[in-house]
Amino acid sequence: MAKQHEQLDSFFFKLPGELRNRIYELVFEHDNEPVNIVDAFYPSLKVLSNAAPPSSALMRACRRLCSECMGFHAVAYRDYWRKDFVIDL
Repeated sequence: MAKQHEQLDSFFFKLPGELRNRIYELVFEHDNEPVNIVDAFYPSLKVLSNAAPPSSALMRACRRLCSECMGFHAVAYRDYWRKDFVIDL
C-alpha cells in the first residue's frame, strides 16, 4: 500500500488543481444516448440496458484522490438518476 508521502510525489498530484478538476469532470461524464440493439421482433428498439451510473472505481485508488473527486462523483451520480429515461419504439 502506498504511503501518503509517495502519493505527494505522484505526477498526477503535481498537476494544477484546475486541470485535475477537469479530468474528474471528464471521468464522471456520462453518455445520454441509448444503445441500439437489433432484435428479431423489434428491429428499432432502443434500450437502456447498458446505461449505468458513473463508476466509483477511481475513488478507490487512494484517499487523496477519493477526497478530491468525491464531489464530482456525487454530482454526476445525482444527475444520472434525475434525468428522464425515454424509450422510443
